[in-house]
Amino acid sequence: MFQHEDQFYSQRGFSLMEILVAIAMFAIITSGIFLTYGNILEVINRSRSRAIGTTILNEQIEIIRNLQYDDIGIAGGFPAGVIPYQKSIVREGGLYLVTAFVRSIDDDYDGQVGGSPNDTAPADYRLVELEVSCPDCFAFAPMRFTTWFAPENLEASAPNGSLFINVFDANGQPVGQADIEITNTSLNPTITIVDTSNNSGTLQLVDVPTSTNGYEITVTKDGYSSDQTYVPGGAGNPNPLKPHSTVVFQEITEISFAIDQLSNLQVETYDDFCSPIGGISFDVVGNRLIGSGPDVPKYEDSFTTDSGGQFSVSAIPWDTYIFTNTSSSAYDIVGSNPLVPVPVNPGSTTPVAFVLQPAAATSLVIRVVDESGDGLTNATVNLVKGAFNETKLTGERYREETNWFGGQYAAQDGTVDDTTAGQLTIIQTLPGVYATNTNSWLISNTFDLGVQTTEFFGLQWSAVTPLPPGSSYSFQLASNNDQATWNFIGPDGTTGTSYTTSPAPIGNWHDGNRYFRYRLALNTTNQTGTPTIQDVGFRFRSGCTPGSQAFWDGLSAGSYVVTVTKSGYNIATSTIVVGSGWQEKVINLIVP
Repeated sequence: MFQHEDQFYSQRGFSLMEILVAIAMFAIITSGIFLTYGNILEVINRSRSRAIGTTILNEQIEIIRNLQYDDIGIAGGFPAGVIPYQKSIVREGGLYLVTAFVRSIDDDYDGQVGGSPNDTAPADYRLVELEVSCPDCFAFAPMRFTTWFAPENLEASAPNGSLFINVFDANGQPVGQADIEITNTSLNPTITIVDTSNNSGTLQLVDVPTSTNGYEITVTKDGYSSDQTYVPGGAGNPNPLKPHSTVVFQEITEISFAIDQLSNLQVETYDDFCSPIGGISFDVVGNRLIGSGPDVPKYEDSFTTDSGGQFSVSAIPWDTYIFTNTSSSAYDIVGSNPLVPVPVNPGSTTPVAFVLQPAAATSLVIRVVDESGDGLTNATVNLVKGAFNETKLTGERYREETNWFGGQYAAQDGTVDDTTAGQLTIIQTLPGVYATNTNSWLISNTFDLGVQTTEFFGLQWSAVTPLPPGSSYSFQLASNNDQATWNFIGPDGTTGTSYTTSPAPIGNWHDGNRYFRYRLALNTTNQTGTPTIQDVGFRFRSGCTPGSQAFWDGLSAGSYVVTVTKSGYNIATSTIVVGSGWQEKVINLIVP
């Protein structure tokens, strides 16, 4: 009656691991089945959609075959006819669009228009192209069908002309599949032709009605700039370089359009130390014109950099662009990289940086370029007017400190007097009595050059001369990229030397470092005398420094003689008249 104990325990269940493995295998198998089923449905749907598209094409072609020859054309277009340019057809819940193109073809069997012999009746037959697309269908590639229709009788000479349209890019290469729309509202009835250029970048319209400045043509392509004709005497462009096209009786009118991939500009505005300066407004104007007398640029716009000193100009045509600072007089342009005007190539993103500094009553930028217009770095620029005589190098900037009043420095030993604006001395222990044998020192604030691509050229300062007997001063410099390691060294790169004569070359000990400081030492053994430092500055170049420009501000108005020299080039001398505000002078150097 009762089951044996051994038999009872031999019937055990499944472990948890076995159940999980079985569930995973079931899920994998089920997923594979569903994936296969989905793929099969997708193939079936795609095949069904294409079958419907093929049926629609056959139906529309059959309709056209039953038309009179003179009706085979686009309604409202040319050749004129009854075929709609685009129509919608709903089949099995799907929306299909049928687009029609009709062209008159000039066959060369009897000569061609403008050829030898000249074909005075060039509309030999008509080409019809139908395209079916399905926006709602998955992965439906547009389907095309092309056929030809010829008249029953020989064609007769028509009182029309021909319009040949050529489309090319910035390099003069043909642009195929460009969208071309031609409209003429001066005809009765008006016509609109929507077509595309062929692989040779052309669209030939033969046997079209004559019209004077009546054909408005617009050429576009996705991701490309556009080009078009303009109405003569129109507002804003009274004298277009490309007026609406004219078609003359039994003549060919040929017109060309240039389009290419759109580009972008990335504009930055910052100071010598790469610190962004926002809120700077510019007008941007391209060199290419669409009208003359007055000149009308193809591209013209305005923009303002954001709080981070940046602005992006997108989808602009290839061109060479001029930038004009339209901000308030708060800042002067020290230079730009690249040089202005800025060439922008098709399909490119071009960075443009403007270096600014607070505006002065007068400021002058001298830009030095070679014969091809490329900027020249390390050219010596000498500016002379009466007793004024100053020399700078292109690509080099200068920064100085003239006021340490109230603790405008990093540290000092407590025996440097900073209480008088515009100078540093040893502290007085009593009126007229200076602390002696103190080895007084002061360390400047940190100069942050913004980037590590730096070069340091020279250190210079101003001091009251002659020095009182028994007094002296000296400088050491330190630099790093971590703002923590400050090892002050002298002109030989060691801690045992100091800079004592101004100006002094810095050498390359600090090149490639972003952060920079100087240490000033003041000494006197004469209690009635102290060295007095009035300003300290250094010459440098960084990744934020314009490479081929020299800059002056605070110049007095008048006529200056500028002399520019650079090894391997002829000396260039010219006269510059400096007035109020900002101005720029370009100097060309020529190879002997």
